[in-house]
Amino acid sequence: MGVSAGPRKITDNLVLSLDAANAKSFDTSQIRRSAAPNTWTAVTTMEENGWRGLCYGNGKFVATSLDGTNRVAWSTDGINWTAASASEQHYWYSVVYGNGKYVSVGHINYSNDVDRVMYSTNGTSWTTANATRNHTWISVCYGNGYFVALAENDYNGGSHANKRIMYSTNGSSWTEGPIVAGNYWKSIAHGYDHLGNGKFVAVSSSGSQRVMYANDDSPGTWSAVSSTEQNYWFDVCYGNGKFVAVSTDGTNQVMYSTNGGYSWTSASAASSGSWYSVTYGNGYFVATKSGSSNNVMYSSDGINWTTASSPITGEPWAAIAYGNGKFVATQLMEGGQGGSSGGTTNQGMCCSDGFVYPTANDISGKGHTTSTNSDDAQSSGSQSLFEFNGLNDHIDFLSNSDITFDADFTVEIWAKFDYLGSDRPIWETRSSTTANDGFLIYVNSSGGLYMKTGTSYTIANSSAGIVTDTWYHIAVSRIGGTVTQYLNAVQSGAQAVGTVTNYSNDDLYIGKDVASTLKMNGKISQVRVYKGKGLTTAEVNRNYDSFKRRFGL
Repeated sequence: MGVSAGPRKITDNLVLSLDAANAKSFDTSQIRRSAAPNTWTAVTTMEENGWRGLCYGNGKFVATSLDGTNRVAWSTDGINWTAASASEQHYWYSVVYGNGKYVSVGHINYSNDVDRVMYSTNGTSWTTANATRNHTWISVCYGNGYFVALAENDYNGGSHANKRIMYSTNGSSWTEGPIVAGNYWKSIAHGYDHLGNGKFVAVSSSGSQRVMYANDDSPGTWSAVSSTEQNYWFDVCYGNGKFVAVSTDGTNQVMYSTNGGYSWTSASAASSGSWYSVTYGNGYFVATKSGSSNNVMYSSDGINWTTASSPITGEPWAAIAYGNGKFVATQLMEGGQGGSSGGTTNQGMCCSDGFVYPTANDISGKGHTTSTNSDDAQSSGSQSLFEFNGLNDHIDFLSNSDITFDADFTVEIWAKFDYLGSDRPIWETRSSTTANDGFLIYVNSSGGLYMKTGTSYTIANSSAGIVTDTWYHIAVSRIGGTVTQYLNAVQSGAQAVGTVTNYSNDDLYIGKDVASTLKMNGKISQVRVYKGKGLTTAEVNRNYDSFKRRFGL
């Protein structure tokens, strides 16, 4: 008896079939690795402040300052910055993003006030919250549902002594941690040990044991261990299976741990100097320092380091973060808490990660070429896909006559939405937002599925019920005078169209609209276009059945 093959997908009249090129065969593995982060460009910040805190989250870099009129700045690209007011004119040392919030911690000189936390859902408008003590809160991180903050010292001592940890699930209400060693704690990070257990790890610049760690499900219980050398350990981060710390002095100014901070191994910095900050992104650890040359070093393993020069020298590069395809660093000016640089406003620098955007292969046999700006091409089993970050990722097929339609056609797309929040486009062929020469397919913030020509809806299904983190097969088919929309092979609306409704524009955008105001946030795969053929309900169902197992349906 023969074995029945699954339903075969339809290939007649197929003019475009999009796939991620050369995708590796393991889940969420990137196609190409970044180039070395060794070329840096100066960036003008909004004010001449002491920019001490920096993070990336929800599509934004957010920096916090120790001084200045506006002690917050934000940027979507790391290059163009906008000033924002902090909730208080405090010294804001550190900022992190997690659980839908940016959270910053700091201190106030000569004050018993505990309003030393601020938080924001958008990075621009901030609300003050109380810390557990009036300490110098110098570092904050996020992991496993907890914000955890670290104090450098005690303001009043006495019964407050060594209560230098606090944690929170929401960034606004904080719980006091245990008594820990009375070190000058400098930095805290979240990561994992070699068994995959989540850990918080902190480093300090003083004391006999200059490292402590905690399980990330119990940030109120900490254990202290020795560092490799009695250095002034200033910053720690996690990436590529390791915690990596850097120091401002010592013989070996780098140490790393693969077992969650329990034990550490020394490594040599690429050059000596005061290494202030370290981060990990897209295959590289990158650290920054002060000095006249070689102010950057990078490493793919956290052990072997290579130097690079910054475009600005002298003042300490005190913070670094990775996001949106870039490493970004900010500068702490000398003098007082932030001081004056003598007039320069170039207090930032950025470095593209050198990622070469993957090619969107047309495997229909038509050989169409693309301009691709989706920086993550991934593979899950045999399923190729493109990631769209909701900011600047999109795929363009321009001057492509195969996507002009004056008769029957079908468009099929598999899509998964990571975040709705606003309209999320998956297909756009209009020449402008008011033009009737193409059409837009998108999902709105409530999960409705829409097809729009010009400013009018061809098909509107407000009750489609699309949610995040679920794959959907979306199809639009025109047969004769009727356009039908399908969701998972079920008719999701139909509309009669006149013979004059032809789509003549030959530019296709996947993941954005023509005005670049709407952006996809999620994943798109298996884009297929049929020209001269409108698939029937049975044929749409056949194509859906041929792929649904790959998408967990």
